[in-house]
Amino acid sequence: MSKSSRFARMRGVLSLLLWVLLSHAAAREAIWTGGGGADGSWTNPANWGGTAPVAGDDLIFAGTTGLAPVNDFPAGTVFNSIVFASGSGNFTVTGNPVTLTGGIFALRSLASSGTIIVNCALTFSGASTITSSGGTFNVTGNIANGGAPITVMAGGPMTFSGIVSGAGSLISSGSGTLTLSGANTFAGGTTLTAGVLNINHPTALGTGTFTISGGTFDNTSGGPLVMTANNPLAWNGNFTFAGTQSLNLGTGPVAASATRTVTVNASTLTV
Repeated sequence: MSKSSRFARMRGVLSLLLWVLLSHAAAREAIWTGGGGADGSWTNPANWGGTAPVAGDDLIFAGTTGLAPVNDFPAGTVFNSIVFASGSGNFTVTGNPVTLTGGIFALRSLASSGTIIVNCALTFSGASTITSSGGTFNVTGNIANGGAPITVMAGGPMTFSGIVSGAGSLISSGSGTLTLSGANTFAGGTTLTAGVLNINHPTALGTGTFTISGGTFDNTSGGPLVMTANNPLAWNGNFTFAGTQSLNLGTGPVAASATRTVTVNASTLTV
């Protein structure tokens, strides 16, 4: 390769890197103060310290005032990310559907205790990460993955009770527990790498392959469960079934990349 070709390629890479950095740096932080009284309106500047957010902003929910924010922006308004700040109160977010485009952290819960509830529908555009460092984090609205992977890093109990849809995948990691209790339709497959995954609906895993690279899974739905999507199973690591209730993973094929150790603590696991 000539020096001119190498220089052109390097210039292209640097230009792309600069574009990525600038696109993230351009997002303004709108910090929720809840100063608008009881209305909870996202469009009320008083709830944001005097300046309401605009499309593309990072929305930071902080403090312990105005804990019932209502998204009254037009449905599908695009923001970069939503962040619940460390030490924030027990927020319950409702209102119109939201689209998030932040490439690394599209939705984060950094509260170390208490409960945060997101009750509006979420659409992610591009690969995203949902992180909680502690406390309880419940997403009750539907989630559309935009055809890209969603990585869930649960530090405490986290529940998706709405429907997860789209062509993308779901990756469950972190030291906490993720509970899937919706009639999910996402097609990209589910991967468990660490922590605990509660499978609490017959189609909780969507329609793709269930890949187990480690961790523990369980059925805490309150009764025996039979998976109806017959997901293919890929055993890429040793794992544990906790066995709060019996679980039948269906008739999908099982592929093991090597000899695996499966620990069943209680009840019955059927594959």
